[in-house]
This record gives sequence, C-alpha cells and structure tokens, in this order.
Amino acid sequence: MAANVPQGPTRKDLKYLLDGLQTDVEFLVGDPPGTRFKAHKLILAMRNDVFEAMFYGSIPEEGDVIIPDLHPDGFRAFLSYLYSHEAKFADVETALLTKRAAQKYLDLNLVGLCTEFVRKSIKPDTLCCVLDVLAISDEPMSEYDGAINETLKTKAGEVLDSKTFISASEVTILEVLRREKRVSEYEVLRSIYAWAVVKCSAVADTPSDKLLERSMKALLSEIKLLSLTPAEFVEGPAAWKIFTVDEAYSILSNIIKRGSMPLPDFCKQ
Repeated sequence: MAANVPQGPTRKDLKYLLDGLQTDVEFLVGDPPGTRFKAHKLILAMRNDVFEAMFYGSIPEEGDVIIPDLHPDGFRAFLSYLYSHEAKFADVETALLTKRAAQKYLDLNLVGLCTEFVRKSIKPDTLCCVLDVLAISDEPMSEYDGAINETLKTKAGEVLDSKTFISASEVTILEVLRREKRVSEYEVLRSIYAWAVVKCSAVADTPSDKLLERSMKALLSEIKLLSLTPAEFVEGPAAWKIFTVDEAYSILSNIIKRGSMPLPDFCKQ
C-alpha cells in the first residue's frame, strides 16, 4: 500500500525517508541481523536532541547504529513521526512499540500521543484486544486503568458480548473478572462458559466435560457463585457439568442457606 505523504513543509523530508534518497546513516533494529533503516543525520538531529548528541556531539557515532532493544515496526513509526510531525498507528500494538522508541529517544510529545491513542482505543468491542496486547508488553497497565475501569463500569455487558472477549487470552479474562463490573454474576458466568467452549473447541471438536471443567475452574475463584439464584445455578453451571456432584450440592446448599455446608476451595463467597 502506498505511503500517505503529508502536504506542507515536511512533505519533502518524508519523501526522502520513504525513497531512501541522500541518506547518510543506517540503523539495524530488532533481533540480529536486524531490519535496516536508512535515514538522514541532519534531519534526525534537527528533530530530536538524542540524535543531535549522537551524531553531532563531542564523540559523534560512526557506522551503522545497532538497536536490538526496539521492534522494527515501532522504530519505523518513530522515524515517520520525526520526518512528518504526524503520529499514525495501525493498531494498539504499533502504538505501544512506537512508545518504547519514543521513550528511548526521550520524545515526550510522541510518548503522550501513543498513550492517548491506546486510551482512545479502549472501547467495549476492543477492550479485550487492548488488554491482550498490554499483557504481553512491558507497558504498565496502570496507565490505562481509568479508561479500562470506566468501560467496564458503564458497558460491561457489551464487553462480555464482544467477539474479542470470546477470543481473549486467559490472562485477559482474569483481568476483566477482577475489575468492578455493573452486570449480574450470572451474565459474567455465561460469558465465561461461552469463552471456555470456544477455547476447548480449538483443542477438541467436541470438548469433553472434563476439559470444560478444567478451563472454567481456573477462573471460578473470581466469580461470586453464591450470588446466583438457585434457578440460575441449576440452569447454568450445574447443567454445564463443570462441578462434581458433591461440589454442585455444596454450592447450591450454600446459595439457599449460607454456611450450611463447607464450600469447595475455588468458591468465592
């Protein structure tokens, strides 16, 4: 797909970058042997203090610049921003990779733009996708707590019904369960069951009761099973056969009368 070259004073700068014209420095980015990027020392130095010190300081750097600790996609977006003064990200993952580059080269404006892009990407139908990406990045999730919590408090039902919830990792499902949500526990439980069925179907065409039981029980410590009505319990988890007979009897007994029997260890009161 053709690159979108902005109009104005930076148009020619970006064209030089995209076409590799008149370059005088090369970067090798990412795992060896690295992805090669050609650029212009003077333009980089004019746009970034770290590059100015690197290329025109008291001990200017010569030869290829090796950057093993950044991802090529993030560095590419970072260079494009320096040349064009425009921050454009294909997705949350690219924004986070770009943020790492911006942090390394102390570009606080771009750091802020990356953070804002991720925050604005947190919507009911994308929340779980964002959480999946955050879970495998080194970005602190606390930076996005406000947007995450607000979405779950106001639109948890839409989050639970979204396609990204069904396809989310177990780590993300646990993250959603641990946060405050203004929906019934039964609705949460049904969504978890739907997630477990999809997950187990990827392993076996017809998931066994045991397979579903293992998938569900890893999450049940975050569910307040005793807040279910007897009818919800019988029509839901008891019918799904994710409990032994003794476990189901114990939980149902406690739903009807708290403290009537010892509860299973995974049961959250």
